[in-house]
Amino acid sequence: MTTPLSIVIPAYNAERTIEQAVASVLAQSHEGLELVVVDDGSTDGTFERVARVRDPRMRVIRTQNRGVAAARNRGLSMVEGDFVGFLDADDAFEPDFARSVLDSIGNCDAIATAYRDADHLLRPSSLAWYPAAEELTIARLRETNPLAPGATVFRTDALHHLVRTYGEAFPADNHIEDWEMLLRFTALGAKWARPIERPLLLYRLTQDSRSSKVIEIWKDGCDQIGRWVPRPEQDAARRRWTLRQLMRALFAGQAENTRTMLSWLGELRDSDRSVLEGAARSLARREAAATGSAPSGPSLGDRLSPLGQSIATNLTAHALAPSWDTLAVRASQIHPDRARLVIYGFGRNGREAARALELAGIAFHVCDDNPAFRHERAIAPINLTPLDLVLVTPDDRGAILARLRSFGHVRLFTVDHLRDQLPAAA
Repeated sequence: MTTPLSIVIPAYNAERTIEQAVASVLAQSHEGLELVVVDDGSTDGTFERVARVRDPRMRVIRTQNRGVAAARNRGLSMVEGDFVGFLDADDAFEPDFARSVLDSIGNCDAIATAYRDADHLLRPSSLAWYPAAEELTIARLRETNPLAPGATVFRTDALHHLVRTYGEAFPADNHIEDWEMLLRFTALGAKWARPIERPLLLYRLTQDSRSSKVIEIWKDGCDQIGRWVPRPEQDAARRRWTLRQLMRALFAGQAENTRTMLSWLGELRDSDRSVLEGAARSLARREAAATGSAPSGPSLGDRLSPLGQSIATNLTAHALAPSWDTLAVRASQIHPDRARLVIYGFGRNGREAARALELAGIAFHVCDDNPAFRHERAIAPINLTPLDLVLVTPDDRGAILARLRSFGHVRLFTVDHLRDQLPAAA
């Protein structure tokens, strides 16, 4: 008897989460499935944790570390099911995932489901994402990927056709391999079933998933646009893509990556605003889902200003890019009573930074370890919050940076970050 559904889990150093992922597959209400776990050269206890599971439906394969794309490809080569899905090692299925996709896919080649964001402990949030049928076309997929890897199931024969055409299902030479695969798969004429409008996957949001490899993803996305978008539309598509990745970098506090993309964009345009605002709203919602916090007030839409709740405010926008004046004014409405730029240390560097900030018209506070320090904008170090953007100015700032990071004040910059962005002090 054939197996209706195979699930592949690629795993690398996933000892903290792999058991939840495996359990969510083996606990499916539809029992006709197989599970293939590909341990991609883990150096922690991932393999040992999976090996403890005794279930005849599961196989475990160990490989050298070659990345998630290669692990998925290896798993695909081993499956026996009529359909196959790929679950990341830190995510989990709802119990009726398998039954729902098998009941709904019909004679189509693939089906996607809605999915729900979860925090780092896999506690479900109220935030779910619902892919629409019209998004699963080349015209839309070449602009953005609306799907989570684990929330999609494919007809195995259709993926084998993809392998025969391209040599592999998931390209191993970029950081957006799942998106590139969807484009190739759809371009070959694959037929998509109507998406299931129930969240059947828990998508774990971690600091790594939200902020890692931003610059690499941006570059690979620009290259992908060159392959899939008609030439007359490529410049505009790359600009929209860059604006969205710029927001990811800014949310993650990545000053260097932010400056790199701002340099590529040049002067921001009025037409950029809607893309920035949409990206900021989406990122702010995911930030709230990941941390378990939520904006206060009558509704998310009413409370979020165009740059989102947890994006740095007009202070950060000005500090990182003076060309954001228009957007910064609107962003200042987010939490003007809570978001502050703070100069930490008021020696020579601190005074130089203060003069430059004043010339740029940027409001700021000052903070110093000296108990005798006095300034009209002074605040005590103990009153700093994680919302503050802290500009650490002393030359011997190593100990200060370490102390602030231990307090959780992670939005840290040094005066060197801002010298190139602010007018020269007189």
